[in-house]
Amino acid sequence: MIVTSTALIKSRIPNAQTIVDGLMKGSRKPDKILFFISEEPHMIDEGIKPHEIPQINNPRVEFIYVENIGSLRKIVPVLKMFWSRKSTQIIICDDDRKIQPDIVKKLTDYQQDINHRFHACGTAGNIWSGMKKEYEKKGAIYKFPYSPHMPQGTGIVLGWVIKEPLQVDILSSGMQTLVKPKFFSEDILHYEKYLEEFGVNRTDEYFISYMLAKKGTKRFVVPINQCPMQLPVKEQLYHQKITAKYKKAQVDEFRETMLEWRK
Repeated sequence: MIVTSTALIKSRIPNAQTIVDGLMKGSRKPDKILFFISEEPHMIDEGIKPHEIPQINNPRVEFIYVENIGSLRKIVPVLKMFWSRKSTQIIICDDDRKIQPDIVKKLTDYQQDINHRFHACGTAGNIWSGMKKEYEKKGAIYKFPYSPHMPQGTGIVLGWVIKEPLQVDILSSGMQTLVKPKFFSEDILHYEKYLEEFGVNRTDEYFISYMLAKKGTKRFVVPINQCPMQLPVKEQLYHQKITAKYKKAQVDEFRETMLEWRK
C-alpha cells in the first residue's frame, strides 16, 4: 500500500486540491491521500474548523483531525495508523509543495529494488560538511546562503540534478520522503520526549532523520526529473528569529551523533 501524508494548515487549504491533482496525474497513484488537520491553532496555523475542510471528490482522500503538534503531524499520526502494517510505503510532504506526477513512481521504484528495500529515500536532503568534497566532485552539492531549517556547514543534495542515488544525513521531508513503519523503532510514537532535543520542536527534518538513523535506516536522495514546485504561501512556518533559538550544543550533538551512525 502507498499512502501520502500531509499536515495541512488553514492558510494553505487551497493547496490541498492542487496536491491531489498532481498525485492523480501520476502513472502510479497512492492508495490513500491523507491530510492531517487540527482545530486548535499552533504557531501560524489558525486551525481548521469542520466547515472549512475542502470538499474533494476523490475516495482516496481523507481529512483526519489530530492533536496539533505542528509539522510532526505529517509523520506521527500516519505511523500510528499503519504501525502494524510494517511495509506500508508512506510518502510525507509539505502542504506548500506540488507533487510532480512521476515522483511517487520514482520513490517507490527505488525503495522496492532489492538493493534498496531497507532505505528511506527522498527528493532532497542535506549532508554534513565532512562529506562535501566527495559530493562536490559529482556536482551534487548546492550551497544556499541561508537555510532556516539547517545549521551552517551542511550541503544540499537535490534529486533533480543528480544522476545516481546519494546517501545523505537529513532527508528534506517537505519535498517528499518515502518511509515505512519498519524503518523506525517504537520511540517515534513517543515523540514528546524529543521535543526539546536536537531542535525537533522547530522542524520535523531533524526528528524524522534522527529516528531513521537510530534504527539504522540509511537515507538516500534519488534522481528525479522535476523539481517539486513551491505552492503559494502567505507566510513561511519557520522564521530566522525562531531558528536562531536553536542551542548550538543541540545542533553539535545532533551532528556528531548522525556522523557516528553513518559509519
